[in-house]
Amino acid sequence: MKRWSSERTTLQDDVWRLQKSLKPINNTNSLSDNPLIKYQNAEIQRLTTANNSMRTKLKNLGNTLSETERTIAWNVEKKVRYELSRINNQVAEERLQLAREIGRLKKQLNDTNANATLQQIKSELVEFSEGDKKLDKYLSQITSKVIRTVNDLSKNLIKANETLKKSESEKIYLQNNCIQLRCLLAEKNNSTSQMEYYDCHDEEEIQQVDFQKEIKKSEEFKADCIYLQEIKDEVEKLQEEKELLLKEKLIKEKALTRNVSGVKTKLAIALMRNEKLNEKIKSMECNVATKLNTVKKDLSIQTENEMEQLQSLLDLTKEQLRVTNSSLVSLKEKWNNSSDKKQLENKLLMMHKHNNEIATQLIMERTTAVEALKEFERSTKDIERLEAELEDVKLERVTLKKDLAKIKMENNELRDEKMIYKKRGITISEESMKARESLQSKVRLMRMRNNKLMGDLKISENKIDEYDKTIKVLEDDKLRLQNQVDVLIKGLEEIIEDLKEMHDKNSKIENAMKKIEFDKKKWTNEQESLNKKLLNLEHEIDVNKIENNNINELLIKSNKMNEELESKCQKNISEIQALTNLLNDAENECKELKIRIDSMSSELSSLKINNTEMKLLIDKSEIEIQQLKAERVIVDKEKETLERQLEKLQGEIKAQSIVKYSNVSGDFLKDELTKQQIEGSKEMIEREFVTKTFNQFINHSEKSLLQSLEDTDKELKVVKCELAKVRDEVIFLRNDLDNGKFGLRSLTSENNTLKEEIAKLRIEKQQLEAAVRGHGKGFKKKKYLDLNT
Repeated sequence: MKRWSSERTTLQDDVWRLQKSLKPINNTNSLSDNPLIKYQNAEIQRLTTANNSMRTKLKNLGNTLSETERTIAWNVEKKVRYELSRINNQVAEERLQLAREIGRLKKQLNDTNANATLQQIKSELVEFSEGDKKLDKYLSQITSKVIRTVNDLSKNLIKANETLKKSESEKIYLQNNCIQLRCLLAEKNNSTSQMEYYDCHDEEEIQQVDFQKEIKKSEEFKADCIYLQEIKDEVEKLQEEKELLLKEKLIKEKALTRNVSGVKTKLAIALMRNEKLNEKIKSMECNVATKLNTVKKDLSIQTENEMEQLQSLLDLTKEQLRVTNSSLVSLKEKWNNSSDKKQLENKLLMMHKHNNEIATQLIMERTTAVEALKEFERSTKDIERLEAELEDVKLERVTLKKDLAKIKMENNELRDEKMIYKKRGITISEESMKARESLQSKVRLMRMRNNKLMGDLKISENKIDEYDKTIKVLEDDKLRLQNQVDVLIKGLEEIIEDLKEMHDKNSKIENAMKKIEFDKKKWTNEQESLNKKLLNLEHEIDVNKIENNNINELLIKSNKMNEELESKCQKNISEIQALTNLLNDAENECKELKIRIDSMSSELSSLKINNTEMKLLIDKSEIEIQQLKAERVIVDKEKETLERQLEKLQGEIKAQSIVKYSNVSGDFLKDELTKQQIEGSKEMIEREFVTKTFNQFINHSEKSLLQSLEDTDKELKVVKCELAKVRDEVIFLRNDLDNGKFGLRSLTSENNTLKEEIAKLRIEKQQLEAAVRGHGKGFKKKKYLDLNT
């Protein structure tokens, strides 16, 4: 039947020629009634209509593809925007929580700074300084009065001494005169009685004068004594006032010491709070380091898994390209010898479906890669959030340092004021000296504690600098990972573009195969109709075998028709060559894809090396973190020893204070001891409250961290499930690839059979042409013999 279908055209042509020979000679319709020409014209019209329909279909397919790409891109953008909004909302909520905590801590610091005790101490110090100023004024007034009185007394004493000297000189002078006169009287014996009388009279006068002078001196001395007694009374009054002021000053100093002790306790509480904040900072830093380590490990694991998946995909693409190359070569060979086109078309459709499935698989893998990138961006955002938290904690620490500096300045001012009071108190009393010495000892202890705390602050600052360095190193690692991920994304995009190009080429091949299918269907329908006609014509051929007189004319026409058919065959051969050229181009493109795949494999090896380097860096950072933890344990032990020493020193100070104040009355000591016990109980209550709040804060922070870790574990489990699904799909696609390979092999075998059948048809055509020529020569010989007869 195949041979019969191949001989259809030749037989139809022969029948037409025989019918034409039977018609009269004057009939001019020579070519219009030729069935081959009609068939060719109809086929040309059919092909043009098919071409136009295929063009419209291609336009529609292009429009649908563009619309689908737009819808897919819009859906992806919608999902990305939704996830970004969700992430932004989470970040905003976390920032609000952090801002609230920071505000609460700032309020606590403001409360501590705005404490009423410090203001009371300042007001008392101001009052004490004003009282000292009043004392200084009184003392200055008293000293000025005393100096004046002493100057007046000294002047009066000098005057009295001068008068005494004058009186003594006058007395001596008078005594000398009296002696001279007595000598003269002794020489004059005549008037003895008169002289004695005059001598007695003179002595009485002299005695009266001396007595009056002594009375004046005694009166002056009495007046001076009275004035001195008045001065003494004033001095005693001033001393009493001074003693009262000193007592008030001592009471104020005691109150100040108590306030200073309260301030010391509050400073200790503030230092404890600072230490707790430092511990919180350290815990936050440790949590950040652990989170960074976990994120790094997860990222390294994800990158390794993605690298393995990419390598497997590259291997699959290489194998697919090899298989496609071999299949294309086999298709070329089969195309030249193809007979059963239906099977080839079915197999090509299977290949097209398989390519579509591969494209969908690649799209799924791209989505998984995009999701992995989103997770990486989330991790980077978490790291940035933690860095912002660290910066906020650092700012809080700076504010605390400023507050400590302010408190230290106030302590220094109090120390300076105490030194001033000490200098003033040296002139006042020895008791104030002892109190000041005790205060000096306390101040020395406070200085020692402040120096220790400054050392601890320096150590903590050094640790913070080290943590900053580690954070910078981690940021550099993050940038490297981002660069590597960008390189991977670019490689994936290139692979996807190449796959799109392959998809376009496959679509073109599919369109060509559809055209061939359509032509094949039409050929089959025409063959069936012609077979029916041939059955009818066989009877006519049996009847009209005698009428072979006009075969020569028909042979000429047949030669022309053969030439036309040869031209059509050449056209078909040119079309086949164009298809072969397309196949060669596809092979070249496959080779280029192989080269690209090799370059990608080299890049993947370099990325593996970078991943190993990153793992080594992560191991180093983990070792450093362990060392820091060990140092922290050592520091905690030292802190405990220092706290024990402080408790011992406090006990010694209390014992010394009890010994110093043992000379004071028992009631006063009991009152002070009760007050100190009350203050100690208050301090213990405050310490317990601070420890409880700190423990609650630590538990809350640990619970939040555990919840975040659990959430990350859940997300990782979900990602792992998705990866398992993707792997199952990859296995399913591999099975489809194997089925496609088997189909390609069958197609190649069918193509070879078609080529062999085409060669056989050509040989049969040549044989028919030779037979027709031989038949024409025999007819001419018969005609010549008839003419001769």
